Amino acid sequence: MNTDNTQNGSDKLQGAFGDRGTNVNAISYGHPHADKIIEEACAVLRESETGSTFLKIINHHKIPIHILKGTGESGFSPELKTIFLQVPGKINKATGEVIIMLAKSAREADQEYAGFKAPDPTKDVIEYAGFMHARNLDSTYYICQMVKELTNSSHFSVLLDTLKNLGLHNIYKAFLEGASKEELYDYYAEAYERSN
Repeated sequence: MNTDNTQNGSDKLQGAFGDRGTNVNAISYGHPHADKIIEEACAVLRESETGSTFLKIINHHKIPIHILKGTGESGFSPELKTIFLQVPGKINKATGEVIIMLAKSAREADQEYAGFKAPDPTKDVIEYAGFMHARNLDSTYYICQMVKELTNSSHFSVLLDTLKNLGLHNIYKAFLEGASKEELYDYYAEAYERSN
């Protein structure tokens, strides 16, 4: 299935959303509604400039998006060059969390392809942790940018509620107030502490 990934439709995701010829639903633990969820999430991303950029990144690098049944971590796998989203099997549409996790994963992929690769955690766990926190903050910054761009869309209230549920509401509020990335880190650290 080819799907436009920009507002003007000039770029196309390859195969089943960049699946490099693999069938997402052929995986036994694949999500039964994967194609529909991905299509809906991409449609929301396409409504913002930042989200459209995320889709261009996915298309340019032909990054497959796999949705797995479950509730674990979602993200970009540098080793497999694949975005994995974990979605409970009972979900049959793109929720706010799916949309935000797809955007975050696309930004992680962008960082990886730009050369910002995670250091080996077995060599220096502190350096690795610092890298991961910096990457997460960077992704969160761009998620805030995307949500702001969707302020006047029908998706805004759902995405705003999702940020609150993920503990990111204070970061978004500080972002809207013009906080620097350094200042946002304090809010990020606070959200991280609450989640652990």
